[in-house]
Amino acid sequence: MFRKSWEQILSNWQEKLKHYELEGSITSNTEKKFELDQKIEECRAKILEINAHVNKENDQTVKNNHLFKLSLPDISTFTGRKDELKQLENVLLFQEGEKVCSIVGLTGGGGIGKSALAYRFATVHQDKFPDGVIGLRVDKKDVNTIARQLARIIGHPIDEDDDIEAGEIMQRFFAPRRMLLIFDNAEEARIKVLRPGGSRCAIIVTTRKQYLPVSLDLSETATIRLRSLPENDALDLLRKILGQTQIDNALAAAKRIAEVVGRLPLALQVIGGTLRGKRRSLATYADSLQRQKEQLRLLPRLRLGEDPDF
Repeated sequence: MFRKSWEQILSNWQEKLKHYELEGSITSNTEKKFELDQKIEECRAKILEINAHVNKENDQTVKNNHLFKLSLPDISTFTGRKDELKQLENVLLFQEGEKVCSIVGLTGGGGIGKSALAYRFATVHQDKFPDGVIGLRVDKKDVNTIARQLARIIGHPIDEDDDIEAGEIMQRFFAPRRMLLIFDNAEEARIKVLRPGGSRCAIIVTTRKQYLPVSLDLSETATIRLRSLPENDALDLLRKILGQTQIDNALAAAKRIAEVVGRLPLALQVIGGTLRGKRRSLATYADSLQRQKEQLRLLPRLRLGEDPDF
């Protein structure tokens, strides 16, 4: 049956329930009140039955489609981070039927690659989360909005008039699921209420706030602090963008470029995009970057969009 039909049937039973409850509250006839109580119980049973049926259909739809919803950054050039990926695997994936913990925090400055690492992990291991993977930016959003958005994605929209709180939404709909949720670019500890509880649903929180994992009660095991890429990984990233020949033929200049921008993945991607398809030599470009850094003009040039941290 189509969803619209089920919603109409549910609405009809809910209207009946309201009508019988209103009658029951004003009648003084004992026999009539007993009859109304029976009808009220029948309505409540029907509403529960319909909700269970709709939820089952939604769950089956999600399972059939293997929900994978990420606002993906470009991870086609993702490079390195083998140790960090291994740490995520050791903590979040089931080992002998258990997980070390159900939530991990990724911290580091803007452009260090937190989101890329989280989404790379999700992409590689999506089969380990049979109920799906969802990633959302959570900065500048209140927790109730986030929880309702998540519920809507898995097919359980919450009525605007329903005053259910974020924590209850997460516990009801996500605690039983073997899912991966990525809360990207978190800024405040209030997202703590979005932890569903239990051990089935895994969460990755990315944040620039170094203190936030502590505020979320995360242990050292569950906290990964990202640093700049090692030199070899930084060069490999440039090779993926500009080609191996161009980098290997001007290796010293490529190393200088990587060092000037602190071997930050995002900065290297900006530089790679700037140089791609151009005849300018890497040595000349390295000299230009170094001069601009000394003159404090490099960061404005490498800024991405309107975000001052990028």
